[in-house]
Amino acid sequence: MNYLVFGLAGHQLTDMSLGFDDETMEDIMFLIGCDSVYVYCNPHNVASLLPVVANWRCLQLHCLQKDQFKDDDLAEDFKIRTFIQMTEGIKKIGVPYGATEGSFSPMMIEKWPLIQGYALDDYGTGGFFTMHHDVVDVADRLVPLYTTLDVPSMTYLITHILPTFEHHWNDLVAVVDIAGSDGIPALTENQIAEPFNVYFMHGQAQRSVRQEGSFSSLCPPRVLVGLNTCRAAMESAAKLSSSPPSKVVSTATTIGSAAHSGIATHMICDCSEPRGALSCTRTYFFLSGHCTLTTAETPTSDSQQLQHIYMACIDAVLEAINTYVRTHSAHESERSCVRKLRHGVSHRKLKLHKDILKSKHNVEFAMTASDYMGRSVELNDGQYYPLVKTIRLTVYDIPSVEHAGKLAGSVSFGESFMDSVILTQSDESDVSFSSEVIVLTSSIPRVTSWMAVGWECESRKKIADLLSESMLRDLTLLVVNNQFMRWLDGNLYLSDQAVAFEHSQLGFVYLRLEQLKRLQLYDGGSATDVALLIIEYKEDINHHLPTWIRQCSTLAVSILPNTATHRTFYRQFLPHLKSGELNGPVLEELTSIRAEYQEIYSQLCFHCAVLAAGSSATPMARAKDKFANMGRFINHLRASKSLHSTIVSDHDLPALVAEPPMLSANDHSAMPHFTHCTVTVLTGVPGSGKDQLAQTIVSWDKESTKWVVLRQPFDSCEDFDIESFQSSLMAITKRLGKKLSASMKRTRVLVITPGLTDVREVVSAILAHPEKSVKEMMKIGSVTACIDCQNCTMDSGLLFPNLLENCAIGLVNNIVWTGPQLVKDCFVLPTSGLKSSFRNSPQDIRQLITMCNPTASFIDSSQGNTLREEHMDLILSEDLFNKGLCVRNRLLFHGQAVFSPHRAVMPIKDFCLVCLKFHQPLDRKELASQLSVLKFGNKDDTNGEQPTVYHIKARVMFTDSSELSELEFVRQSGHLTVSPLAGGQTSVANGHGSKAVVPSESCFVFFGTNLSDGWLKHWLRGCRPKTELKKPHRTRKDLSSKEIEHIHSTHRHEPLPPGIFYNGSHYISMDGEKTDKHPLLNEFIGNFLKAENDKIDRHNKAIDEHGVGDMFD
Repeated sequence: MNYLVFGLAGHQLTDMSLGFDDETMEDIMFLIGCDSVYVYCNPHNVASLLPVVANWRCLQLHCLQKDQFKDDDLAEDFKIRTFIQMTEGIKKIGVPYGATEGSFSPMMIEKWPLIQGYALDDYGTGGFFTMHHDVVDVADRLVPLYTTLDVPSMTYLITHILPTFEHHWNDLVAVVDIAGSDGIPALTENQIAEPFNVYFMHGQAQRSVRQEGSFSSLCPPRVLVGLNTCRAAMESAAKLSSSPPSKVVSTATTIGSAAHSGIATHMICDCSEPRGALSCTRTYFFLSGHCTLTTAETPTSDSQQLQHIYMACIDAVLEAINTYVRTHSAHESERSCVRKLRHGVSHRKLKLHKDILKSKHNVEFAMTASDYMGRSVELNDGQYYPLVKTIRLTVYDIPSVEHAGKLAGSVSFGESFMDSVILTQSDESDVSFSSEVIVLTSSIPRVTSWMAVGWECESRKKIADLLSESMLRDLTLLVVNNQFMRWLDGNLYLSDQAVAFEHSQLGFVYLRLEQLKRLQLYDGGSATDVALLIIEYKEDINHHLPTWIRQCSTLAVSILPNTATHRTFYRQFLPHLKSGELNGPVLEELTSIRAEYQEIYSQLCFHCAVLAAGSSATPMARAKDKFANMGRFINHLRASKSLHSTIVSDHDLPALVAEPPMLSANDHSAMPHFTHCTVTVLTGVPGSGKDQLAQTIVSWDKESTKWVVLRQPFDSCEDFDIESFQSSLMAITKRLGKKLSASMKRTRVLVITPGLTDVREVVSAILAHPEKSVKEMMKIGSVTACIDCQNCTMDSGLLFPNLLENCAIGLVNNIVWTGPQLVKDCFVLPTSGLKSSFRNSPQDIRQLITMCNPTASFIDSSQGNTLREEHMDLILSEDLFNKGLCVRNRLLFHGQAVFSPHRAVMPIKDFCLVCLKFHQPLDRKELASQLSVLKFGNKDDTNGEQPTVYHIKARVMFTDSSELSELEFVRQSGHLTVSPLAGGQTSVANGHGSKAVVPSESCFVFFGTNLSDGWLKHWLRGCRPKTELKKPHRTRKDLSSKEIEHIHSTHRHEPLPPGIFYNGSHYISMDGEKTDKHPLLNEFIGNFLKAENDKIDRHNKAIDEHGVGDMFD
């Protein structure tokens, strides 16, 4: 867990708990598959987790709302259901259990509460977890991953492990400091090494059983003084400490007894970090061997001889490091190291027999490599290893200058370093590599000496008395172009004759004024800036200076602002230096810092800022103070680990390794629009508003821009086809050709990605086009993603596939919020009937996408219609995609993937597009009624699966209109738009520029899951207008009494048959019979029925002649 979330688990995560218990803050679950990543968390830790996981590809996040999480039963139920959903369909699952070899049993995890909940009857899983899944322990397989030195582990090494290592090293040095000149001779090796011994043994005790074999190469700390540094003594000590590793060899040899006479001249400190990869070797001196006023150019004492050889060793090791970084060859590094050592000894005019440096018995070069846990790894020449390397150089059995025929001892120097490599290639050259190195132990003092004998102390006191008339305390001295040390804190003295800098351990740097070439002062023009006093001296006086400064000719002294030292310098020192009365150069005040000192001054200002911050300075700030190239190295290593073997163009390299403030200077300038064709890419899930935004873009600047739109044909249901898309680009390139520069209008290409296409597929298809002419002409200007926060999740509560991928950092420059504006009290989307139907609010969606791509520009635009001019400038930008920061993020997060066309794997669920065409018009009311049914889903009886429609686009004719209309329906948001079909648009699907043909038939395109033609046709038939049925013939029985009365009243005055008359109230026959009904009523009824049946016949005939039939025939 710590590895996955970069140290957020454990203490760092609980530090951000904001009052919540540890169990709540560590309530996180990961399931990582080959094509998807599932993450479960809770509302209290999601804010800490999102910045880490938001950029993971194929991410599916499971998290309850805060009000839901308050219900403990609901929260536990959701966690178990989420776990079941995560593991559904997976046969083999690996867990980092960490059992000893051969002792793991799958039944061990059945004791976990979450695994026990899996088997509860309420969830219908049908048994125990291990009955459905094969569980294996993968802890051993993950160890190489954990021990890899990547950016997080390297940052932790520098900001946490290294400071602890330095602290105990400083404690080791402090033992000698505290003893003073009087107590140094009585110190023993064990007393000096005790701080590091305790640190080492404590660290060894904390290692786990699994790590037992990881530290076999680590040696306990060793401090050897004087004659104990001879080869025989050092080999004897090494044998005693070889087994077990945790045994520390203690010796009672004192400094005063480890020499031929007097006290020992030096000691070798060799220490390793107990649980990691750091190792450091230094040689420190109890006798400086330097008399300030001496004129001897060659060593006259053992201390001077050893110091000169030690300085040559430092030069040789640093040269070996640089050689290895260039060649990746340990053998070549060893040869350059020995060669540099011999040159250094010769240059310093040391009286050393030439055979000593040629013998492997006297010169030992050792190079080792180890991973993050300190396990040794063998290095092969010509291969790059992302490991911590250590180079140690030892010169054994150096003859004594003072005692002929005897040995003075040995000197040793070693550094741990880490290098980073990026493969690069220019347009026409072969593949090479860019490298960066950081010497991890360079902050451990390389040179230290004490004044342990009387004459050295007296000499130092005499000089201090001579110069005490004017002194500045608490200054920082920087030796320019000196690799023996970076800067020292001490006191500055000034007199009429000399200027001197005093350090508590190294003594005096004494310069007579006539030996100075130049004095310069730069204070930034303000009393609040750091003042830098630059002292340049003549090179022919180097032999008067201490050995650690003899290769330089410039000193720089920094003076902190707002301090007593600053005020004293300007009040007392500055007037004397400017007066011209001193026997030396007059001080020159600079208005601007010289170019060669610009970097030095910046480092000093940062150093002073860290000092001023004190304990409030962050670990990273302290690390950058120690390592000038810290930021560049971390960026270089991040790029190296992300790219692996990917070859980077030379012009992209500066954007990769530059620190963020410098990225603007590395932006790629946009080419003139007449030399290339700008491609604008729009992406988003169906119903995101990308089509509406495309219409807005095309109509935005018609006068000066000619748009070529590449989109999927309306009735196409095919996935994005890379080959067809590249053919379209090739056709456009050929058609434009030389006309591009001759045209008054600039031609631009607008690409609208279909369906759930991963935008990385589209980008890679353009950047990696097989035709060079297309790559040169087609330049991506910007990529914009359209997001409707109400249309981001499926019914299960999971995000749509590729939703986050289409907002990826480095690929997408702009994100347009096309949904309604959010209010303070945002609503929760309605849920379906699924068991795990929990949703994220629109605000949560926004937060997640913002974390996914914090560098994007965010634009509000309801349905992609209303846009401001500054927003359109971003969307239509011609160079936003090629800005330095975007290029860097693209290479870091996606690497080679954007340069090789690929087919992305559709994660989670298989979606489909179904296109249905028909000729009959639809009824608006019936269609609205049918669309409302889709909100709750429908059961398909044919296959037992639930078809779900998420988006509909259609070209349809309604019964109340003779023209086609364009319709779009987004199920999750309920958004429905109906508009007249716009004709005459230019739509290029195949690159030939054909005009869009107005269709003569209606067409519906459905997007969703588990869709079948039969179910969708049945749904569409319900949208038709209601049709009349055939009527049967009517008979006397079908007539009502009212109808008969109406027939009678209509014909009551009709002529009567012979022999019947009407008296005004009744019809009377000649026989005297009376009736109130007309005697011919039956005839009238027959005529009526005949007329009605004739109408029915005509109605039925019309139906037969003009019948509708099935709409899909």
